[in-house]
Amino acid sequence: MCQHSVSRSIHPPDLQPGKYIVIVGMYHYPDLERLPVIYANGASSPDDVIDLGQFEIGTQR
Repeated sequence: MCQHSVSRSIHPPDLQPGKYIVIVGMYHYPDLERLPVIYANGASSPDDVIDLGQFEIGTQR
């Protein structure tokens, strides 16, 4: 198992403070058809996306 931790500030300077949800989808190349997401328990994602969680942008001090 390989794990990496990366921390970067990549948001635009005018991004408003608040909570943001991060989701990803994968596509088949070259037709760009969205690949299905099937979880270990056999359930499928309705939108074929994986929810990576959320983060919050606070106000600058």
